[in-house]
Amino acid sequence: MYSVSLEVTFDLLRFTWIPILLVVIRNTYRTYKEKQELLVARKQHLLPVNAPSKQVAYTYWQELQKIQEEEIILMRTKQLAADKRQDYLLLWSHELKLPLTALRLQAENNTKVDSVLILQELQLMQNQLEMLLGYERLDNFEHDLDFVWTALDKVLMPIIKEYSLFFIEKQLTPKIDVSRVTVLTDQKWLTFILKQLIFNAIKYANPHTDLTITWQQNKLIIQDYGIGISAAELPRVFEPGFTGSNGRQKQAATGMGLYLAQQVSQKLELKLMLLSKQGETTKASIEFREEQIR
Repeated sequence: MYSVSLEVTFDLLRFTWIPILLVVIRNTYRTYKEKQELLVARKQHLLPVNAPSKQVAYTYWQELQKIQEEEIILMRTKQLAADKRQDYLLLWSHELKLPLTALRLQAENNTKVDSVLILQELQLMQNQLEMLLGYERLDNFEHDLDFVWTALDKVLMPIIKEYSLFFIEKQLTPKIDVSRVTVLTDQKWLTFILKQLIFNAIKYANPHTDLTITWQQNKLIIQDYGIGISAAELPRVFEPGFTGSNGRQKQAATGMGLYLAQQVSQKLELKLMLLSKQGETTKASIEFREEQIR
């Protein structure tokens, strides 16, 4: 056998592996460069439509494509939410103008304005402002909760008093039977829900009727006797902005009251339902869990 010197052996190895190493370095650099170009393109939301031919770059392109699609969906979702919020704010600003317009017309056409009218219009404005504030707080709802044992009659009576002018105007009789019922809840937000439901009941009740608030089988039930809601519209009453045929005939109907009441109820882990028979009655019920009652 021929003997080969150690030096020659090293030379052979060197000249064999150097070209291979150079090829590996070149391919690695090209892949790195392609990745960097893809990364820059993703930041500009300009990823190429056609995938790269190399497997490593192709895999990287796939991941970046997925991230970009998720970012686009998130941006569109945020934009839709911002557009909806803007629409609702415009709607509330319009509804707030209605009581002001009514007061202005009364002042322009009469030397004296009925104090009852002023108080009613101010209450309508307050209702709209409370809904607006409630809507704005929904996103940070969990930071604004204080659960305590609360007697239902102590929540209901201030609401009845606050709306007394509307009860008197329509000659409605509030009949309340919730004695000795105490629930674990956030009193402020439960009040918010009840105000939406009670004011709706007043608004759509027939004059000279009763408005009953009772406790039955773990449910607080608010029932009015009035125009009711059609079977076709009933499934949509909790949709944001839905006013229905009844709401379109009334002032200060934004279609947001029941939507907000439902949203808050869910956050308080309450079950809010609405039943109605058109032309006769509407019944709103708030169901509490056993552990929320004593």
